[in-house]
Amino acid sequence: MSCAPSDYETAHGSPKDASRPEPTPDSASDVTCCVAASTPHKRVALHLPSLRGSILPPSAFTVTIENPRLQASQNFCLLLWLMNGGAALSYELCVAEAPFRLFKDRARKFAIRYQNYLDVSTPTGHGEHTLTDDHPGYTVSVFPQILQCTALDRFRMDTLLPAYARQFQRVFDSYHARSFPAKALYLRANVSRLLQGYVNDTLYDVACKWTSWAKIVDEPANANMFQLLLSEFWTSYFVVQVDGSLPQFARRVDGDGHRVDGDSDGCRRNRHNCANYKDSPIASCARPALRYGVWVDTSNGILLFCNSQLDSRTHATPTLGLALDPKATESTVLKLLLFVNLCILECCSSELR
Repeated sequence: MSCAPSDYETAHGSPKDASRPEPTPDSASDVTCCVAASTPHKRVALHLPSLRGSILPPSAFTVTIENPRLQASQNFCLLLWLMNGGAALSYELCVAEAPFRLFKDRARKFAIRYQNYLDVSTPTGHGEHTLTDDHPGYTVSVFPQILQCTALDRFRMDTLLPAYARQFQRVFDSYHARSFPAKALYLRANVSRLLQGYVNDTLYDVACKWTSWAKIVDEPANANMFQLLLSEFWTSYFVVQVDGSLPQFARRVDGDGHRVDGDSDGCRRNRHNCANYKDSPIASCARPALRYGVWVDTSNGILLFCNSQLDSRTHATPTLGLALDPKATESTVLKLLLFVNLCILECCSSELR
């Protein structure tokens, strides 16, 4: 069941040294292999009693969301909060508190909450008991714990992920250095291609971690998990459109036939892997899957991020609009990677089985 070297690895780079010792079952849930450079932040584990519950996002933010269906989705509220400056974003890669918690929660059919799988820290000057809705002081890594470096990686994620971040930044910087229409052609040719490469590599790493972890803890796992994740990611969870019609993009984010309306298929096509499935035809899933979309306007230099709930009557909702400002390239890349990585969490939380 382990992920052997494949044609994919041959084409996209070699995995880490295969001679690394296999972790034991006792350490499979905790083993990590890299530590980031020192930072002025203190680790705060999300599973501590003082941070349990609906800490993120703050309730004062959640109540401002007018749509009741979206307000009821803690994952969407957290995404909206993070994308709109609720916490400082970083590229930090360090020792994760529980890198394989997503796998364990998925195997046990626990409710999936994004905040449990993110790397969150607070400034050194803030104690756990001084964090409030008005002064959260959070810093969140755009790389979820499952993407951080562990002994089950197929790639050196501590090298691969920063390399992708630099490449995205280079693309946006180069866009500003060109004149129209060359700049539009450049952005059109590079953004979707780079996104595809990033998603392929990260999902491949997650799939290999999943099959290796499943073998260690004696859980069944699909030998073709990478192909499944990749297909479902682009079919059911993520839309990227470069230029074209904005209404067409909104319809694609709506789901183009994947949505539940009355007694239609929708979530029932995934009944076998939906831990929160209910028989109600209107609300067929207690945690409706989020669909993610990025629209790139190359002529005007705009990124539009949208979401919808596949299994409800909620239509495409703008999450954030960004103008490609040459002075804010790093912020743009951070938010783009956060958006894509949360979609990867969404896909894996539903499709890993």
